[in-house]
Parts: sequence; structure tokens; C-alpha cells
Amino acid sequence: MRFRLLAHASLWIEHAGTSVLVDPWLTGSCYQDAWRQVPEQPDLVAQLERPSFVLFSHAHPDHLHAETLRALLARFGPDVPAIVPRMVVTHVASALRELGFRDVREVPLLRPLPLGTDFTLSIHAARADDSAHIFKVGGRTLVNFNDCQFEGATLAALVKAAGKSDFCFGQFAPADGYPFRLEDFPEQAALSAAAAPLEQFRRVAAALDAEWAVPTASLIRFSHTDNVGMNRRLVTLDETLPPEGTGPPTAVLFPGDGWSEANGFEREPAHRERYRDAVASVREGRAPLAVREPVPALEILKRTAEQRFEDMFRRIPFLMRRRMGKIAFVLDDADLSLVIDWRARTLRWGAAASDLPHYSLGAGLFLEACRVPWGWGDLHIGCRFTVHRWQGNSAVESFLPSSILYGLGYFDGVGQFFRPQALGAAWARRVEIAELIRKAFTRATWRGDDFQRL
Repeated sequence: MRFRLLAHASLWIEHAGTSVLVDPWLTGSCYQDAWRQVPEQPDLVAQLERPSFVLFSHAHPDHLHAETLRALLARFGPDVPAIVPRMVVTHVASALRELGFRDVREVPLLRPLPLGTDFTLSIHAARADDSAHIFKVGGRTLVNFNDCQFEGATLAALVKAAGKSDFCFGQFAPADGYPFRLEDFPEQAALSAAAAPLEQFRRVAAALDAEWAVPTASLIRFSHTDNVGMNRRLVTLDETLPPEGTGPPTAVLFPGDGWSEANGFEREPAHRERYRDAVASVREGRAPLAVREPVPALEILKRTAEQRFEDMFRRIPFLMRRRMGKIAFVLDDADLSLVIDWRARTLRWGAAASDLPHYSLGAGLFLEACRVPWGWGDLHIGCRFTVHRWQGNSAVESFLPSSILYGLGYFDGVGQFFRPQALGAAWARRVEIAELIRKAFTRATWRGDDFQRL
């Protein structure tokens, strides 16, 4: 058995002639030019062998990256098997089929799937759309919990299924605009929020009794003029090592490094130096930045936004809309704002000013968020916005989970939940669904220690 960290959350795992490419983002940017990799990657697709399978954890574009997948299809053809979790909604499988994959396999949750000789996979769901992978390979156990936030009963279930793990892989740094893009969010609370992913990475690794915890899925920089300030929140690979004498044991791998049965950890000094040079260029302000999209034609922008919000009015349940009340989007490069009254189901355009809780962002980005259902999820992860007047108001914390559930397709009709596939997936992840519903209907208070309630 051997594995290699290709980039960010992208892993290559192989054993006895079977190879799995996990969550490939191998070139370019994502989230509307908001993220780039550290370091920038060469043409990794051209260097790959044909994988036996391509495995996807969820639909975020740093895990399901359209530009990379088109390159994979061009090189290896449309018949490379793609494996996705069988969830309540089928957005991941649908996205892959739309890109051109012909062999998309939706795998039941919690059920071991043989991939090859002494090589099995089981998938565990988390949150609205995420999943973790447990690989049993050549007598070893690899757990890839990537962006998942396991705790309590869900973490206990993961530990029970995995047993003692040899390697675990997971996110260790912030990858979200909240709470950092909330105007005047207390700095001490923001520092706690920035440290939370690494603390959780260590907690999960310790619960899994991992022989080695391998930090991944956070090898990015914020790469746009709108979000470059977020780079002061970066946590680097060198900062993931725990204090001496504390656990869990951490193995830092830089992109290109790996491990094999024959050699143990396979590290190249050039990989380490390349990463550190890239981090230095970010911290010194030398890394190139993307600029805003041109202001679109206002007629197109207004029509697209009205169509999107009218559809959201129809689909989002009344109890959730009631929680959102009024919220506004101020397009600060177009002298325009849109006020949305979720309870009354009305839209009002006006000049770029608002005394309501509101997002401030560029008109081109707003158009993109309205153009595709998953746009709101991309927006909050891309960090290209600021939220104003959010204190003491439920609009912001209610809008975010409601819009994400909408984008994922959870409000596309109750009939979809009674399909056998949906019922099986819901039963397998009943603990997560109950927690999601509780969060959607619970008002966050935005204390520094509970910002993750979103």
C-alpha cells in the first residue's frame, strides 16, 4: 500500500493494482477566483496514471473541481468510474453526469465496498452534504475526514467503524467567511474561531487513536482583492505540529510527499521548500490577486436575481423564511441594493444603502451567486463579502443554512425524501439530520465559543 498527497485535499491511494484518486482539485482556482492552492500546482493531471476509481466526498468545488475533471475526462475518457456517497439528495452524482462521467456509482453509506484485493471503502455522512472515507487497505486503516465536523455520537460511530487507524487526514485551517467577514466581530473571538479547525483535527485524530495524523484539505490562500485580508488567518503546515509531548502524533506531508510500505514516509526537501516559498509570498504580499468581475448589465442582474429569489420564496418553508425576516444585498460597485422581505415574499431595489443586516459585495459576484443554486454556498466559503449590522438579528444566521439547504436541493419537493435511496440514506445518517434541523431552527447568539452553530 502507498499513498501520496497530491494537493490540498487530493490524495492518491493504491494497493495491489487498484488506485483511487480522492477529491481531485489539481489546477486553477475555485470559488470565483477566491481560492488558489499553496503552492500553485503544475499540470498534475498530465502526470497521473489512469486511476481505477475517482472518489468524491462532497460537491464543494475544492473537492469536485470542474476544470480538473474536464482535464481528467479529456485524458482518460468518460468511463473512469466515479464513486459518490448515496445521500438524501443526489447533487454530486448529477453534477458528475452533467460534466460527462458515464460510470457514476452512488455507494450506500456505512456499507463496506470492495475496490480491489484487500482494499475496501466505507463512507460516513456528516452535515448537510459532506462525507468521510474509511479505507481498509493491505491490513492498514486510513480515515479521510477532510472537511467533516464529527463530534459526539457521530464521532463515536466513526471511531467504532474505523477501529484504530494508521493514518487519518483532515482539514486544519479556516475555510469559511464566517465569522471573520462579520463587521466588527470581536478579535479575540475571531482568534478562537481561527484556531478551532486545528483543535478539532487533533480531537478527531485522538479519538481515532491514529498512529499518524496527516493535516490536509487546507493548503490554500485567499487570492482575490476582495478577500486578501483573510490571509492573516492562514494556518500553515508547519504550525500543525502539536507541542512536544502532546498528541496525536502528526506527520506533516507537503504536496508531492507520501508514504509506502517499502519506504515509510517519502519526503522530498524540494516539496517542503516549494510550499514554504509559496507561504512566504502570501505573507509578504507578493502572491498575485484576481480582481472583481466587471459590473454586469443591470437589466440582466435584476432579472436573474428576481428569478432566483422568487424560486427561493416558493421552495424554502415558511418557518425558515419567518426566521430570516428582512435582509439586504448592497452591490457596492453598482450603487444598488436589493432588500428582501422573506416573510412578505417581496423584493425592493434601491440605492446602495441599508440600515438592515446586509451583505456588501460586488455586482458580478452577486450575479454569479444568483445564477446557480449552489452559489450561496460558494459565496460564504469564498469570503468575498462583508456582513453589516448583523448583531442581535437572526437574519444572517438563518439565511446561511436555509440558502445552503436550498442550493443542495433539500427543498425540491417532499416526494424525493420517500424514494428508497433517500430513505436508506436518511436512516444511515439520522443523527446528522436531527442535528441539522436543530441548528436550522435555533438562533445563534454569536458568542465566540458558539459561532459554529451555523
